[in-house]
Amino acid sequence: MLKPRTLLIILIPGLILLLYLGRPVLTQLLTPPEEVTSLVEEVSNPLPIAPPTMQSPITIRPEIIGPGDEVTIVGGWPDQAEYRIYVANDSEKYLIGKAGFNGGMQWNGVVEKTMKTLDGEEVNLPQDKYRFVVETDSNHWEGGQINLVADSVPIPSGAEIRMTAAMQAQVGFDLLSLRLNKYKDKTIPVDLQLREYKINLNDINLISGEYSPLIFQIKYSVLPTLSNSDWNFIYPSPDGWVSPVVYVTVVADNGQFKIHRVSEYPPPQIQPNMFAPSVTPYFTNPGSIAIELMNVYFKHFTTDSIPNDQRLLSYKLNEIRIISQSAYGFVFYLNYSIQGTNEATSWCAGNGEIKANGLVENKVWFVRVTKEGTTYTMVGAGTSP
Repeated sequence: MLKPRTLLIILIPGLILLLYLGRPVLTQLLTPPEEVTSLVEEVSNPLPIAPPTMQSPITIRPEIIGPGDEVTIVGGWPDQAEYRIYVANDSEKYLIGKAGFNGGMQWNGVVEKTMKTLDGEEVNLPQDKYRFVVETDSNHWEGGQINLVADSVPIPSGAEIRMTAAMQAQVGFDLLSLRLNKYKDKTIPVDLQLREYKINLNDINLISGEYSPLIFQIKYSVLPTLSNSDWNFIYPSPDGWVSPVVYVTVVADNGQFKIHRVSEYPPPQIQPNMFAPSVTPYFTNPGSIAIELMNVYFKHFTTDSIPNDQRLLSYKLNEIRIISQSAYGFVFYLNYSIQGTNEATSWCAGNGEIKANGLVENKVWFVRVTKEGTTYTMVGAGTSP
């Protein structure tokens, strides 16, 4: 057994080292824009801490995934590690994403039958049983059922010439019904099973498109088999029914309407009046790409052509943290400060600390970036992921 003095001799150098390693994190908010690049690797690879005694579960929504589904993986392993996300079967696995931030992880991605990996490889997945694998250097977790056959229904006669609102609503109804029927299968885990579901045609709203693609917003109701199931991510009614809202993108293909993508969030769309910069960098580090995009974005608002209530005198990038990354793009957290041309500008809205002379400090955005080939485009920014 170690004596108290021996134990102190062992612990004190470790504590000093931890305090020394913690210094970059404490000084990030004071760093000027030209030094943000040097912080990217530190932000992307947070400092290790002691592993927790208990691990919070990883959750995948949806649990039964079709091709084109937008998938969200969230979890609470607070080891500040980099999380690697794979699509795997019993013999192979393909790296499709990375995520990591203090206190847990969140990753959003799309699974396709022809899939792009983070290594730049394009893989055509044969029909097989696939699942998600989430790994850190010390943890391993598996889940999800990936069905590579897309849900589809026949294209109604005459829809190619003129597709009525009734036809559109029926397509949305039929495709979502196919999807929800899978959750009534008694062979899947009981915490995912549904006893029943209800879809009202009046709750199927077309938000974009006339024939293909069609984007629906659909409110529906489900009655889970268990009262505390994974379906209860929103507050259930007293009789156990839960009423989520889902966004379904449908495309016409070879005589069929197929589900192309399902998401809990509206699809990112560039607004007509939104400045959406693109860059084609020679480097591939997402943190460096984020810095380049934001410099292009903010410099645009410092030009004389910008209206006075939107123009900036200066800006500062305080912190950039990559939230999730896939072969199709990435999402990052941004803390920034700006100096407007006067006290009342459009930049005062949202969040941040409003100071004198048009200064707003520590504004926060979550920025989504898409990748097409070697070009990266900013497609949206908001105060939540």
